Amino acid sequence: MPALTEVILELRKVHPPTAELLDHTLEHIPVHGRIEWAARCLEIANSGWHAFESANAFILSSPIILASYDFETLIARGDYGLQFCGYSFEPGFTYYCALGNLVVADVDGAKWNMLPEVEAAGRTILGKFQHASNLLTDFFEIAFAMLLRENESEIRAWCALAAKIAHRERQDLIVFLGSRHESICWQEMEKLERVSPNSFLFYLSVYEVLEAKFGLDLMADLQPLILGFADDEDALQEFLLLLPGIQTISRNESRSVFSLIPEIGHVDLVTSFVSHCHELPLGDLPVIQQWIAGGVQVASTNIDAGLAFFSLESSTSVELLESLRGQINFADCSRVMQLYTEAMTGKRLRVESTADSDVQYRDMPHTLGASICLPESVSWFASKDENFEFYKVALLHQLGFFEYQTFVEIEFIETTLTEFEDSVLAHGLFNILEAARIDWLLARHFRGIRDAFSAQKSFALDSRQPLPIMRKAQLLELMIRAGLDAGPLPVEVNDRYLADAVSLYAEVLSLDRAEAQLQDTLSVLQRCYVIVSEGDQSQWDGAKTELDDGLAQMLEEELPQPISFHGHMDTRQLAMDLALVDLEDTTEGVPDDSVSMSTALDPADLDIDEIQDGDVQDGLGMLATEIDHQLENVEKLKRENEDENRQLLPAQLSNQVREDQRFRYDEWDFVINDYRRRWCTLYEVRDCPEAPEYVDKTLAEHGDVASRVRKQLTRLKPEMLRKVKGVVDGDDLDLDRAVEAVIDRKTGLTPAENIYTQSLRKDRDVSALFLLDMSASTDDIIADGSEPPPFSVDDDDEDILSHYASRQQDESSRTRIIDIEKQAVILMAEALEQLGDNYSICGFSGYGRERVDYFLCKDFGEAYDHRARGKIGGIKPCRSTRMGPAIRHATRSLVKTESRIRALIIISDGYPQDHDYGQDRNSRDYGVKDTMKALAEARTQNVQTFCLTVDQSGHDYLREMCPDKQYLVIQEVSQLPDELSKVYQSLTG
Repeated sequence: MPALTEVILELRKVHPPTAELLDHTLEHIPVHGRIEWAARCLEIANSGWHAFESANAFILSSPIILASYDFETLIARGDYGLQFCGYSFEPGFTYYCALGNLVVADVDGAKWNMLPEVEAAGRTILGKFQHASNLLTDFFEIAFAMLLRENESEIRAWCALAAKIAHRERQDLIVFLGSRHESICWQEMEKLERVSPNSFLFYLSVYEVLEAKFGLDLMADLQPLILGFADDEDALQEFLLLLPGIQTISRNESRSVFSLIPEIGHVDLVTSFVSHCHELPLGDLPVIQQWIAGGVQVASTNIDAGLAFFSLESSTSVELLESLRGQINFADCSRVMQLYTEAMTGKRLRVESTADSDVQYRDMPHTLGASICLPESVSWFASKDENFEFYKVALLHQLGFFEYQTFVEIEFIETTLTEFEDSVLAHGLFNILEAARIDWLLARHFRGIRDAFSAQKSFALDSRQPLPIMRKAQLLELMIRAGLDAGPLPVEVNDRYLADAVSLYAEVLSLDRAEAQLQDTLSVLQRCYVIVSEGDQSQWDGAKTELDDGLAQMLEEELPQPISFHGHMDTRQLAMDLALVDLEDTTEGVPDDSVSMSTALDPADLDIDEIQDGDVQDGLGMLATEIDHQLENVEKLKRENEDENRQLLPAQLSNQVREDQRFRYDEWDFVINDYRRRWCTLYEVRDCPEAPEYVDKTLAEHGDVASRVRKQLTRLKPEMLRKVKGVVDGDDLDLDRAVEAVIDRKTGLTPAENIYTQSLRKDRDVSALFLLDMSASTDDIIADGSEPPPFSVDDDDEDILSHYASRQQDESSRTRIIDIEKQAVILMAEALEQLGDNYSICGFSGYGRERVDYFLCKDFGEAYDHRARGKIGGIKPCRSTRMGPAIRHATRSLVKTESRIRALIIISDGYPQDHDYGQDRNSRDYGVKDTMKALAEARTQNVQTFCLTVDQSGHDYLREMCPDKQYLVIQEVSQLPDELSKVYQSLTG
């Protein structure tokens, strides 16, 4: 062994400052070991680039180590660190520095005793990744931090995991070393790794995100759940990826969710449950537990049905939850609500679900002109009776606006409110005050509902948020509470706003009297507006200066949250809606078919001597002129209304004249043997492309077929009008009897009263809907069987290319499947116009369950006019053939007609298919089964169905979809118009 001076001289050649540091430290090293220690320091310094830094760290930590441990331990640590210094100084430097820190912090030596565990793991990593200096450095930083922080069991578990991960890929070790979260329980992690190393590593990769989402306490609840799912690696990963994205629920609700997971068991079912947990009443644990038990039972026999159950997609799931919650659906009580409305108002008001109205107010009661919209379902209360009470009170509140003249004066109200400088505030104040007046009047005049109103007001009060901070918002909230009979002012009212609050309270309560009128509301509104908008500005400024600019911007004043049973009222929209209703009423009052002679001639004033030839025709002309004048007034009113509408934003247009409307429909899934609830979104499109010239062209080219179809349907044609003479009351005068009555009167006899005629319609109560498939495949050209083969085997390539080029040029003039469909319904429409049956023509297409388009070319009751013809002519191929939703929507339209005979005729060119029609895109079964179910649903609602297809393989699936004799496969597409008329005769004759 060289002498100490030689070692120091050699070290000085490597790095003089290091030699100086060693020389100064020698006095702390035992004499017998100085040469060995110095030689080790030189060896470290010579081990690689910048290795002197590692030597410096070892030199500095040596006295600290020797203060607690013997010289042999020091040399052993030096030798251990030396093996890491060959490629980079950083691992050794980190290790030697950490040794000194550990000794200082480890008073009783317990942590030092765990050092062999760390060193063993480090040695394993070095063996696999010799050149990975950064990995080794990270390892020692984390390992010594663990030594200082964790207990013996946690350290041992972490080191064991590090050693195992070292045998895997580099990226796996990076993920492991990147997990430095103090909250991780490494003993649990070691258990997870034993079950599935991949699940363990994936959990580590998302741990930080999950901890940020749920917090430390909930992560402890989550860990054993993950261990239970570790066997199914793919499913567990899907579950873990889902967790950070679940919609916001409270910590307590999250704890409830985690506590319920073991009751479900299967990880796929758990994933479905967690992804929809925000839609569940998590605060009602007994209800959820019973619902979960039902889902587990369903899944025990059909896992797909279980997945749909816990995703709230199956009818079984939704209906069970509704039953347990006491939920009541609008459909269950719509008839009662409709009768109640008619009895109370005597108006033509419809009561319908908010699901079909403006999505902005989907869950809020509101009125749209001729209709009152109530929530699709109510489950806020524990029992069905209580939830029904909500429906009743919400309906009464809306009816109160009709009963107490609010809607009668809606245009005046809207004009008044827009004159305020802050019209938004004025509208908000009016809604608060008028709602309070309506509630108080209803409770006074209808004593039977006082208790129900009181209960709803109490519930609404309990549901209110704490008083806002800002002045205007706090005052508006106090006004709402006054209208809800809240009693004295809350103690938390800001002292600076107290005087204004007292004044506003008194103003609101002044409307609580039996004689309160609309004008009283507007008068109170004026005074409240002054108080709210012109309050002490210095108080506002003082409050604002307490906040920085960013926070002040976040706390901008908003109108208070609506009251659940009050819903929403938009006076601007209502003024427009009600004006449209009045316009419809005005139009309906104008005669449209014939002119009644009885309106022109009074037999008491008729002098037979004065009747000249042509007088009767002159009278008819006079009446026609008067009617023309009335129609001109109606058209003028329409134009004025349209001019007003053009000045409004498109979003403010009435819901009743909206072109597109959205509907949700269930879909039958034969795999789960249940309906998927509200699975498909159908858009009823009225703004269809128009091509009116197509109809004229069809009638010109197919006049012979049109005649044949009309002749076939003539057999069904009733005597539309049969004139019966000599009745006491009728449409026109019976001229002969009227003359006889005048003569009898002049001769002193008592004239007869049966001097009128009446036109009687023979009963033919039919509504038919023609539903056309507009899928992309209907764009196919119909082959002409009379044409010779385009080419033979002897033709050369130039002949074949020439054939296809000429075919492409000629293709625009060839007939497509969609053309035959359109021509068939055009010819039917022309015939039905003469027959007088009520009919509708629609088309359908779409792409996926979220977009099924239903094109309404001609609705029931609409005229077969220029626009309707244009829409039919404009039908063109679109996308896929998702039949189920279209059939259900067509059935719904037919049922609304209330006709005695309802016929649905579907014209298609192939089997039902869509890209997501079932899980297996290549399978026909899902679409066929759903269509079969939709047709069966139609029959249960007394709708006769018939399917026509030009698909020659149609027998294969139509036999399954349709009952016998309710489908037809057409061999020649050109036969479609004739066959369609025959089908119509069989359904409606």
